[in-house]
Amino acid sequence: MTQPTPQDRDRAAFEKLMLNLWQDTAAGDLDTARQRLTLQPPYRARQAVMHLGLPYLKKVKALGDRAKLGHLSGTAAMNAYIEDTLKPIVASRPQKPIYADKRTTPAPRRKSKVNKLRRFVSRIALAGALGLTVITGGQFAIDALTPDPITAPAVDTVAELRAEFSRTVMGRQLLDMADKGGVTIVYDSTLPTRNAYAEYSAATKQASVRPDLSTGDQVLYLSHELRHAWQDLELGYGAMEDRLLTPTQRWVTRRFLEADAAAFSTVFLAERMQAMYQKDRPEDSGAYFEYTLAKQLLHEYRSGDGLTAAEYREQVLSAAFANLDSYDNKHLQLALLGTSALKAQIDLAQFYVENNMFPEADSMLQDLKDMTAGTPSDEDFEQWLRRMGGTSLQTAVKTALQDDRVSREDMFNRYAELGTSPADMAADTPDAAAHTAVRLHIADSLHHAMVAMIDNLDVLNTFKKQAHAQQKQNAPVPRPNLRPTS
Repeated sequence: MTQPTPQDRDRAAFEKLMLNLWQDTAAGDLDTARQRLTLQPPYRARQAVMHLGLPYLKKVKALGDRAKLGHLSGTAAMNAYIEDTLKPIVASRPQKPIYADKRTTPAPRRKSKVNKLRRFVSRIALAGALGLTVITGGQFAIDALTPDPITAPAVDTVAELRAEFSRTVMGRQLLDMADKGGVTIVYDSTLPTRNAYAEYSAATKQASVRPDLSTGDQVLYLSHELRHAWQDLELGYGAMEDRLLTPTQRWVTRRFLEADAAAFSTVFLAERMQAMYQKDRPEDSGAYFEYTLAKQLLHEYRSGDGLTAAEYREQVLSAAFANLDSYDNKHLQLALLGTSALKAQIDLAQFYVENNMFPEADSMLQDLKDMTAGTPSDEDFEQWLRRMGGTSLQTAVKTALQDDRVSREDMFNRYAELGTSPADMAADTPDAAAHTAVRLHIADSLHHAMVAMIDNLDVLNTFKKQAHAQQKQNAPVPRPNLRPTS
């Protein structure tokens, strides 16, 4: 069997892109259509749009109220898609790759001049409908792009930083999300003292970045923090972490929040590299991990099937989880902190019960019971986690973790590094992940024991109140029914 040549694979990817674009647009899903185009090699994206021609533009304009793009719908969505996506693609002049392996088979029969003329006229019609001008050779331009790498200028103000974000559609979407959610962007010169490049605070709704980083790194690391802002605004991670989570749930939450932001920022970076015709990491950037993954994404965009959800999950999201070593101690401390705080409150409730301070005990125990009632079930917690792992800011777009082939065991044991059974591990194991799993297992056991203790204290407090009342009447006192604790 003859192996497909690069030309064959490129042709297959081109035809698949055209089919998908037509289907997405027919369904009004301009989000997916935009993402397909912006994450394709520029030459292929332009080739597909130009080949679909004026009928495709008419299809977009005929969507009416069915058009959806981010938070936009109807005419606003159609206009945004045409202005932000189609016009720049048609206006560009990207270079098609030159293949080293030439075909040895006879050249195919030449297409007629009539067909060539029809295609040329179709492209002129498309350019005219988009308000573009025609130049020599049938190329169309408004601020024609160059295939040479574009160097980002130095930025010193937030306004200049926002302008850098505005270079790409995803960057503009991040800014729009931040503005609508009341998130402010600031420079923070104190970040180096905390060994941080950028931060996001859910309490103050503020995303900050170091001013001493290169322009590219400022944009990259801030995109990571703005993904955290999206997690806050859309997924409510602050409200989730305010609930009484088990130590394992708290650990898993932190791992998924960080991995999702890291993986998403590589998609953002890949789109930026496409827009600026960058092939390698700039010399003034220290973001080795992110550029490595982004280049891998660019490679997948050029493959016959593009970037699939499975490839994103396995090649990017999994790598982001595996690169969380620097967060291990911090995440473990956060996971165990909740148990320590719960124990302190239970000790106080026990003091009230033992000293017959019934009103204080009732109030404290009710607060504790409300806290335990807020712990999410395994099913609810899992569904919340699956909303991460996406390449979009739209919650309606299916994420890589919502694939039915991703099991709960994958999410917890593989991605969150809880795969080793504590029973199979020695207490002094040198493996850091195994050691963490043991500590979380012990902390979970303690957590469940304390939850049982809250119920027992409530029963005991009720019994003591009854006993106190019965003693005044010289009546027999019933025995309390306490739960066993581990």
